[in-house]
Amino acid sequence: MSEWQPIETAPKNTFVLLACQSGYTTTPYVFTTGILRSDYHAGRWIDHANDDLLDWGMKPTHWRPLPEMPGKETK
Repeated sequence: MSEWQPIETAPKNTFVLLACQSGYTTTPYVFTTGILRSDYHAGRWIDHANDDLLDWGMKPTHWRPLPEMPGKETK
């Protein structure tokens, strides 16, 4: 799966790439990584620093798996 998917289909407890409405007029869309937690922040999108994305004005609308690291060998 490499296409953008609706946010309702995103996996839980796995970091993914997110497309978000930013909440700002100067930058209407933002791309970031996040994780939908089922424990501490149940049902909330959290960034790598454990901050709630909604606190930053970001509302995820779509997701896709993180790409492979450049130069990573696949077996």
